[in-house]
Amino acid sequence: ERNPGESVELESFEDFQAGNRNFNNVTFRVIPEDGSRIGDLETGGIQIAANIEPSHADRVDSHDDTTLVQNESVRMSYLSFNTEKEPFDDADLRRAIAHSIDREEIISGLYNGMAIEANGPLAPDVWGHDESLEGVSHNPDVAEEYMAESSVPDGFDTTIWVSDSDIASDTAVYIQEALGNLNINAEIELLEHGAFLDRASNGEHEMFILNWGTVTGDADYGLYALFHSDSHGSTGNRSFYSNPEVDELLDAGRTETDDDERFEIYSELQEVLAEDSPLTPMYYANSVVGVNTSQVDNVVIDPVGYIRFEEATFN
Repeated sequence: ERNPGESVELESFEDFQAGNRNFNNVTFRVIPEDGSRIGDLETGGIQIAANIEPSHADRVDSHDDTTLVQNESVRMSYLSFNTEKEPFDDADLRRAIAHSIDREEIISGLYNGMAIEANGPLAPDVWGHDESLEGVSHNPDVAEEYMAESSVPDGFDTTIWVSDSDIASDTAVYIQEALGNLNINAEIELLEHGAFLDRASNGEHEMFILNWGTVTGDADYGLYALFHSDSHGSTGNRSFYSNPEVDELLDAGRTETDDDERFEIYSELQEVLAEDSPLTPMYYANSVVGVNTSQVDNVVIDPVGYIRFEEATFN
């Protein structure tokens, strides 16, 4: 049964072929407001609460009947530049901005430590992630050097778009302050998520903050859509980035069958992207849910962010 905007209810199917479950029904309820969702979790009105914000993590973890269940994710949060618009067509400017962002400060200040600093576009659980990749570190002195070499050494005015997510807005404030040190005056504009995606796909933006989940667990999905010139717009490359060397490496990664050779292709590709900085990977945020453990146990969340009930048991 489906009640749009309210709930979806499922019941067990006796010929289901993927094993038995310890329950016969499951109801997915829509509870948009964080406080209400957590309150229902604490009182037992619901057994599992999705999308626990870091600011509420301590509340869930310290309550007698609830706990946090989390896992490292395959989701990368990034700051994107429209590389077809001046001055963001200037790689020196993009490098300056990339080096100005203190990712550790964002993780500790906003995510309560529930994220990993990104060294590239692929999270650790994604095949093709290269631990040896240095990425772009926070270095204000290097940022100022690149800014001085850019086409806008004295700074300029710009806009950062975020979709209507509180955590993205807070991240934008951190970036806004960092850019101020480079004499970049960045205004933050909050957009409804659908409008955000449509307008960014049309190239109307200058900068935006967004997430990309490599849900297949393979480098091709995490890189081809974001960086290939054939993927401009809604496919994923909303940076409108074009680089023949990158295209060639992405095409090679799709056709190479030897895993070692393929890994080397993607390692080289990530080094090129770190140097060119069409977007700035910031962090890989953990997937987090709250569970009422007085009622249910053995609920897990996988790296893609799916809540798994296969082994769920009831107290």
